[in-house]
Amino acid sequence: MDYNSCLPCGKALVKVGRDTVEIPCFYLFALLSNDSSSMVTSILMDGDFLNYDFDLHKDAKYANQSEYGHGPYGEGSVRHRRMYTYPNPLNYKLSFFHLRHILVIKHHDLTALATRETNCTDLIIRDDKYQNSFHYVVIDNSVGHALRFDQLPVRRDIFLSCKNRQPRERAASMLQLPE
Repeated sequence: MDYNSCLPCGKALVKVGRDTVEIPCFYLFALLSNDSSSMVTSILMDGDFLNYDFDLHKDAKYANQSEYGHGPYGEGSVRHRRMYTYPNPLNYKLSFFHLRHILVIKHHDLTALATRETNCTDLIIRDDKYQNSFHYVVIDNSVGHALRFDQLPVRRDIFLSCKNRQPRERAASMLQLPE
């Protein structure tokens, strides 16, 4: 999924008056029905699930630059913008997200949110490249019964195919006209 030049993250900086304030950031992913009349899947996800490195997020904001005076007449400009792609939780291979309306939050945030009606359905463990593990829970209140935390199905490496991607040579697209 393309994030254009804005790297996803679980925090964001916003201006409040003269102050710059760090706030939590969540992402809403939605899948519409074929006729676009209803939302068949929705995922409200803690941004740290995609990227927890706030410094990397901030660095990405300043990595873009523009170049002016481009071209033979000097009237063009080039926007040097990075394009970030991160996993898409709406991927069809993630069937446990499909056709559900869920919240994905950090396990340690669950106590602040939890009520007796909170239905946790999955535990997702995200392992980073530094051997750290981060635990997230999936909450789906449409499920009729809550499971105890130690009974939750554990999912790991849900984006393994993204980790296993290899660089490939890009080729310019060229219009081909019939002879």
